[in-house]
Amino acid sequence: MNHTTNNKEDDAINNFASGGRYRLFECITSLSTSTNWEEAKKEWYLAHIEIASPEEVADNEYQCLCGHKHLKELCYIKNKKNGKEVLVGNCCVKKFLNLESDPIFRAVKKGKVNIATVDYAFERGIITEWERGFLKSTIRKRKLSFKQSAVLERLHKKIFGEVVSRQ
Repeated sequence: MNHTTNNKEDDAINNFASGGRYRLFECITSLSTSTNWEEAKKEWYLAHIEIASPEEVADNEYQCLCGHKHLKELCYIKNKKNGKEVLVGNCCVKKFLNLESDPIFRAVKKGKVNIATVDYAFERGIITEWERGFLKSTIRKRKLSFKQSAVLERLHKKIFGEVVSRQ
């Protein structure tokens, strides 16, 4: 995913080469309309997630705003107020921004869907309202009919094809 930024944004990202979470706080607030961390983090939402391929991880293709390198779980967050979009690692998203990415990644790693994955897929237009209802109604069932199993398999492929687009 190619994200273009202006010089101010590049400076904000590059100037925080050390300091871990404080660097993340400073970077997010500098890219937000609010200068207060607690208010600034409320401006951001989880726009898209991806899983990097092993080659991309080894080549250090992705780096979090906090400075963590070799990211595998990629979270693109977007600012509701100014439209800016940045890449943040899943650890920072769940620890500091309190966005629901971790349950989605856990489900994808297991090759299953959970409520968080279903909601994520529906909110992004990956699945329809009917498909969402079907998934939620069958998520805890142990025995499915042949037809239900076929629909479930198709929906899993549809969702994982979007989420795991880099593997």
